[in-house]
Amino acid sequence: WGPYVLETFQSDKIYTLVRNEKWFGFNEPERFPYQTTKIQCDFVSEPATRLEMFLNGQLDTYGLQRDDMETYAKSEYTYYNEGDSVFAMVFNPNLEAMTANQAAAGENINKTILTVKDFRVAMSLAMNRQEFVLATSPVNAPAFALYGSQIVANPEEGIFYRNTEEAQKVVVRFWGLEEEIGEGKLYATVEDAIDSISGYNLEMAREYFDKAYDEAMSLGLMKEGDVVSIMVGTPNNTSAFYNNGYDYIVNNYTEAVKGTKLEGKLEFSRDATLGNGFADALRTNKVDMLFGVGWTGSTFDPYGLMEAYVKESYQYDSAWNTQEAIMEMELDGVKYSGTVYDWYLAMSGETKAFTNVDTKESVNLNFAYSTDSEKTARRIYVLSQMEDRVLQNYNFIPLMNASSANLKGMQIKYYTEDEMFPMGRGGLRFQTYNYNDAEWDAFVAEQGGTLNYK
Repeated sequence: WGPYVLETFQSDKIYTLVRNEKWFGFNEPERFPYQTTKIQCDFVSEPATRLEMFLNGQLDTYGLQRDDMETYAKSEYTYYNEGDSVFAMVFNPNLEAMTANQAAAGENINKTILTVKDFRVAMSLAMNRQEFVLATSPVNAPAFALYGSQIVANPEEGIFYRNTEEAQKVVVRFWGLEEEIGEGKLYATVEDAIDSISGYNLEMAREYFDKAYDEAMSLGLMKEGDVVSIMVGTPNNTSAFYNNGYDYIVNNYTEAVKGTKLEGKLEFSRDATLGNGFADALRTNKVDMLFGVGWTGSTFDPYGLMEAYVKESYQYDSAWNTQEAIMEMELDGVKYSGTVYDWYLAMSGETKAFTNVDTKESVNLNFAYSTDSEKTARRIYVLSQMEDRVLQNYNFIPLMNASSANLKGMQIKYYTEDEMFPMGRGGLRFQTYNYNDAEWDAFVAEQGGTLNYK
């Protein structure tokens, strides 16, 4: 019952869609002015081949890669799009599994230091996010929280979650700036503090590497002569993003531990055979670390998106048992206690029992969707507290946002040149054409078969 139906399909090769003449919308051209009559999608894995096809007029759009930016970053045909998602470095610090993997790895190979939170804090502080995105995907920007700037907390009033006071507090708290804001302090406002964040503090990172080493030694998780060996998982070894990202990680952290007790004791290896099973590989501790991974979608439902971080079947860090982990939250001056997962369920509309921390009484709470502004504000507060709790584990460490840059072919025309969140530039519904197919073929031939988008 949609505007297009599947015409042909060949796995890993091609599929085509054609107009669905039974769809009601084609009888209302003013509301649904679709000009496109057929859509052909070709599977082409290599970016260089896709670019060649695009320049030859065979594709309508091309997603720019890192190596394309010098040539096309300022092209009049390049369109930048800000996404709503955040991608991260993720760990699954399962002590039991890492102890077993460590024993199997042989003498003087250490993995259990990854279960020490200070080590993961150091990994976060030692990551120069700006350099990372320049090395891997220059159209992206560094990320400093669980949710990106395009997530909407209240669609009725057009309130973006990241702009709310509670969500901003999460960011400054995570980066240790909460006590630096106010009159006579380092930052006059929360906004000033957030604008200052780079996520990179090598001096502090080295302090945390030393603290983590000392703690691991005192707990018997590490001994003299051990080398920390981190297995990084990637879907493949053909993607420039993963290849450049892995190289950056190795070089970055090798340099970062210089002058610390881990100097010369940190090494990396890589499993690049994971394909779409990368998340399961981390959950089952076949690898120790992933990067550039996360969850997309739920632009208008950040409350539901929290499921990805607290439900066992979705969590990257499945060692965190959210059905047992206790979380306290203060509401209207009263502290309540309950499991992390129950807080999520209550935020999702279920009535759950929590304990009044002072009186020990059981109280039923529910933070379901509501059009009432006060109830929505409370729901946003609960969401912010849960985001804070996830971040403070340092198992899902924000790395970069999900922006993109695309070359638009000369044949097509967007409804608007300016991106209108969340509708983009009109999409296929409002897309029009400067040439029909025959005219387009003639135009490409006139240009010698290769178009100039520089």
